[in-house]
Amino acid sequence: MSQYREDLNDSKELAEFMAYVDNYNDDMIGICKPTTENERNRKIRRYGKTFAKLAQEGRISTCDPAKMTERDVRVFIAELRDVEHIQTSTQERALALMNSYFQTAGNYGAVLIARKKLRITVPKKEVEVLTDEEVAIIEAVLDHLPGWRMTVIGGVVYIALATGIRPGEIIRLSIDDIDLVNRTILVRFPKGNGKYQDPHLVGILRDDLVPKIEEYLAKRTTHLARNNFDTKALFPNLRNPGTLMYSDNALRQGMRKLSKICGFPFSTKTFRATFCTMVLDQDFDLLPSVSFQMGHSNEQTTRDFYNSCKMARSRAKTRVIYSSVLKPDMTKEATERIKVARAIGLLKHKDP
Repeated sequence: MSQYREDLNDSKELAEFMAYVDNYNDDMIGICKPTTENERNRKIRRYGKTFAKLAQEGRISTCDPAKMTERDVRVFIAELRDVEHIQTSTQERALALMNSYFQTAGNYGAVLIARKKLRITVPKKEVEVLTDEEVAIIEAVLDHLPGWRMTVIGGVVYIALATGIRPGEIIRLSIDDIDLVNRTILVRFPKGNGKYQDPHLVGILRDDLVPKIEEYLAKRTTHLARNNFDTKALFPNLRNPGTLMYSDNALRQGMRKLSKICGFPFSTKTFRATFCTMVLDQDFDLLPSVSFQMGHSNEQTTRDFYNSCKMARSRAKTRVIYSSVLKPDMTKEATERIKVARAIGLLKHKDP
């Protein structure tokens, strides 16, 4: 049964929208992993707030998913697109989530009809990949950033660069899942082809990053001891009593902050593509291993992805040419970037 509880500060419109969330979570049992429930609820609540706003403004007639019409759904998408400036890919994912949520409420047609009328076209996203120089500045910045959250971001970055597994798979790891002696990590919640697969072992293919992972583990031990706490979470968030783990959203926020400090764009997924490029650039015979690590359905998928990564890396090199990343003193470079980040308020508050 869901652990969702209504917030006393919810408006009546939002409470009406969220009335089906427990039934929806029950419907998802056996379809999605239990660890995704909190993230699903967060997204439903986020979109519920938009519907509540539209109802309060009189732009839709109800916030009850069982009674909404396809027009209400189109008004919702227009709000995401024109006011909140949400990308088309996110609009499409919002429709998919709302469709399954509305069906729990017994409304089987509103979203489907709206989707046909909207005809949202999702452009293919370009692969993001980092150059060796950009990875070097990220590592230098991480070495000098204060706060536990940035320590977590560093641990995620190094495991991503060492294994190529997905950010969502990394953030859900347990301390028992990582074996540095045998250079393996047990991925308990692997995702592939839109479905969750069985747990499996992946190898740490970059031995040069093992010392960085060891350093993170030592900091984790110190963090837990300082707070007199014990948890199996590899990336413990002691302020999240539900799971004691960092959420996908918290990870994205931390990565955005790191990107702004470093001065060039990247996201959590960027390190997956960077891993693929770095490993196969050094030894293309590792293609079968990289394909397995990344959870691709076949080696041709990995080959095509690698080719896209190489093209993206060519574009990335133009960023380096017009930036200060090529400075030889990375410590000085990192210090300067952190100083700028403090000046513009990025590091105004102490990280948990």
